[in-house]
Amino acid sequence: RPPVSPYVYELIASAWLVAELKPKPEEHLIVLTEGLKTYPRHAGLFYKAALLYAHIGNANIARALVAQGLRISTDDADRARFNELKAKLPPPAPTAAPATKTGSQ
Repeated sequence: RPPVSPYVYELIASAWLVAELKPKPEEHLIVLTEGLKTYPRHAGLFYKAALLYAHIGNANIARALVAQGLRISTDDADRARFNELKAKLPPPAPTAAPATKTGSQ
């Protein structure tokens, strides 16, 4: 059986974007992960998935999808929309600096 079209995965992401309930990634979005693995060079799918993860509040995954989308984008329009979404995402949380020892023993 041939693989599902990448546009079907985009449609699934679009449906979840307007759904009354937010999807749970570990339950409902496994199919998107399948699509991203099946079509790792399909910028439209990465964009829809990034929008969806931003929508449900998972900025870390959305940032990773945007970064991958920017790497695989082949035209200026795709890059522009990924950059626009990237600008709307909250910055990553700062990582704590490693503790340093003070004083001598």
